[in-house]
Amino acid sequence: MDKEHQISFHIMLLTVFTGLSLLLILIILISDWGHLAILPISGGLLLCWIFHFLKIGSDEQRLYLYVVMELLVLGYYALQGSTITDVPILLCILIILLSKKNDKRLIYMVAASYLVYLLGNIIFTDYIGPHTEQIVFSRILLGVVCLITACSISVSFIHQYENVDQELAETMEKLRASQKENELFLANMSHELRTPINAVNGISEMLLNGKLSPKEKRGIGVIRSAGRRLFRQVSDVLDYSEIETGHFSLACDEYEPVSVIHDAVNIVCDSETGILLQGQRRDKKIDIAIDLKPSLPKVLYGDADRLKKLIVALLDNAVKFTDAGGVFLYIWDREEKYGVNLNMDFWDTGCGIPKEKQKQLFEGSYLGDNSAERKTGVLGLGLSIAHGIVTAMHGFITIESMPNEGTHVHVSVPQEVRSSESSLTLEHPERYHVLCYFNREKYVRSEMGSYFHTMIEHLRTELGIDAATVDSLQEAKELCASGVITHLYTAEWEYAVEPEYFDQMAKKISVCVFADKNFRTNAGSLVDVLYKPIFVLATINHLRDTLTGTLKSSELEKKENANEEAEKVCRALVVDDEEMNLVVARGHLENAGLQVEVCDSGEMAVEKCSVAAYDIIFMDYMMPKMNGTKAMKKIRQVRNGFYKDKPIVVFTANAVSGAKEGFLEEGFDDFISKPIESKKLAKILEKYLPGGTK
Repeated sequence: MDKEHQISFHIMLLTVFTGLSLLLILIILISDWGHLAILPISGGLLLCWIFHFLKIGSDEQRLYLYVVMELLVLGYYALQGSTITDVPILLCILIILLSKKNDKRLIYMVAASYLVYLLGNIIFTDYIGPHTEQIVFSRILLGVVCLITACSISVSFIHQYENVDQELAETMEKLRASQKENELFLANMSHELRTPINAVNGISEMLLNGKLSPKEKRGIGVIRSAGRRLFRQVSDVLDYSEIETGHFSLACDEYEPVSVIHDAVNIVCDSETGILLQGQRRDKKIDIAIDLKPSLPKVLYGDADRLKKLIVALLDNAVKFTDAGGVFLYIWDREEKYGVNLNMDFWDTGCGIPKEKQKQLFEGSYLGDNSAERKTGVLGLGLSIAHGIVTAMHGFITIESMPNEGTHVHVSVPQEVRSSESSLTLEHPERYHVLCYFNREKYVRSEMGSYFHTMIEHLRTELGIDAATVDSLQEAKELCASGVITHLYTAEWEYAVEPEYFDQMAKKISVCVFADKNFRTNAGSLVDVLYKPIFVLATINHLRDTLTGTLKSSELEKKENANEEAEKVCRALVVDDEEMNLVVARGHLENAGLQVEVCDSGEMAVEKCSVAAYDIIFMDYMMPKMNGTKAMKKIRQVRNGFYKDKPIVVFTANAVSGAKEGFLEEGFDDFISKPIESKKLAKILEKYLPGGTK
């Protein structure tokens, strides 16, 4: 019996006791049995309630106290002569109540109490004796039979309950065993599926870094986008499975929210090809705008990977179901005692979410619809995964949506603050005089124009820069002619109306165009281009660089020093039992300027490390005979402890929750998951090697 049911049972028993005591007190007053008995009866009742509210003693001890007090009260009632024949009815009621507790001792104790009452009646009263009428003995015998019957039935029920509990325990044990098998299956599936995906993504990225014709580059870019899409869908299935089985866990650490947001945006939109990662949806002409509050704390504490997954799921979902107009994301914070509530508002101009599916979301249900989802070529797990992540983070998610009128999703998750310094700042904001020219009439959905104007308003109010927006080129020309404007921002459609004007203005002030990847300015033009999606971080960086110079001298010195340190060639060893993984890893590391050796088993890795010195080792985990953990521990011991402080990074496709923490506890220095991403690899190299990457 769980705690809640235990409390309910105690209250029910005390309520019956209270009713019985009050009834007995009333009978005492009417029958004039002696008012002195009222005091101990009331005192016993009060004592039981005090023990209950103060939780004195264990649950079992309090239960026995309640039953004993009730039996004492019934004993007083039984000693009043003829009442002895009424007591079995009350005892049977008590036995029926106690059968729910599954304690046979209590049942036997209550049944045996009637024999004690009979004995007390014979000793202390003259009601039962030679002169007693036969009908009294008949009623007593009937009472005994009823008690025996009630006792037998209750004990039988208890036996059935015990059998059911045993079966339930066995079922739960089987379920736990099944869950362990499911976890192992998820880990193996993650490894087996991600291994070929790793090859597709890694080799395509390597090819893109080489010399290719524009046509070849587009083709390889599509292959890489398809590989990333497949990788994300495999991850979605794993995350959804973990949420459904209750194995979804958080791995909290310090992180920079701006970096997480930047990575999430790059995941949704291919940073090099500009192709939306929805594959066949790349032909959609929609805008994506990402805005965030500049005063957002620089460092927070939480699960950065899950937060990134949450942003990707909701941003991706908004893009998938928007055919015209676009998507706007605004991320901001609200101070709380525990840190901040990290708030995210997603607006889109898509088809909307029906009311019945909104209800499914809040129940944590799968939102896929065969007809709708197949049109978009996706699994339809995004909102369900987002709901699971938000729930795990103890936050909340709300949806406002109307069919064909777009959707607004609001998410709020609590996060601790580790550095309250603002994420985005500009020195001397009074020196910036920004003009933004966006013609609202050109937008298929007017909301997008409003989104851009909202971003600009945030820059003005939160960074303190002088910013203005205009809808016509004539207004833009008039303001630029005043000689005050330092920066002019516009979009490719507006630029195309009169490119010569913008090229001419770029010789006097900073002119920047937000555009798609295939956009090109006129030859010799000084106009800057920021490729979509429109991200406030890129805008602020552009403002900072174009006013103070693209690279400060201190930064140049820092890069020169890093290059000098990088002249020393570092040696890396990659261990993996899959040949294509070795090819991909070698390509990435050689592109980073490392001298690379590879081997395909843990045993060979130990042999190599026994005779050679490596600056960093990348070790696959799932290998036959000697897995990555065993190999890592043996390598730590060779060459008189030479590798004791050398970085050994686990290289694995295991993406199940808690995997990273488990590897770090085993003794690995860091964790990088497959498919290999050059940016993640670069961070690892920068962290552990002098000069990082070339």
